[in-house]
Amino acid sequence: KQLAESLDDPVIVKMYFSENLPAPYNSNARYLKDQLYEYRAYSGGQVRFEFIDPIKEDREEEAQGLGIPPLQVQVVEEDKVELKKIYMGLVFMYEDRREVIPVVQSTRNLEYEISSMLRKVTNEVLPTVGFLAGHGENGLYTDMQTGREALEQLYQVQTVSITPGQLIDSTI
Repeated sequence: KQLAESLDDPVIVKMYFSENLPAPYNSNARYLKDQLYEYRAYSGGQVRFEFIDPIKEDREEEAQGLGIPPLQVQVVEEDKVELKKIYMGLVFMYEDRREVIPVVQSTRNLEYEISSMLRKVTNEVLPTVGFLAGHGENGLYTDMQTGREALEQLYQVQTVSITPGQLIDSTI
């Protein structure tokens, strides 16, 4: 709520979702729309969004160019099992920056993901998190890949290597 209220300039959210999604994905689309309406209300209209069916509106190339891949799901129609191509992704645009949620598979953490993307796309400079290296610590890019990837959603992550007696830059 505070994040949405603090927006000074418009954030455009393009929701690339296929219409008539099969269960359980159809409830994801409804939940997402409800969430975006709430963000718009709390932001005083600064969160603006557009619903796009890439297949129906012939915008598949646009969606894929923004990092939203097509998905294949099994659908039962008229007593037949068929594969159907669908899209379920979001693009957040602010000034000249953009962030993407390529696939919304679940609503479990969706509000957090939306808030994270809003925060990330609207921050000009991301805070930095430094990890000490060179003294037998776990490797940031080998042993702690999942944690590093999670942190990179909202922070710049870098390795800091120091030697005994060296002064540390307090801005990290």
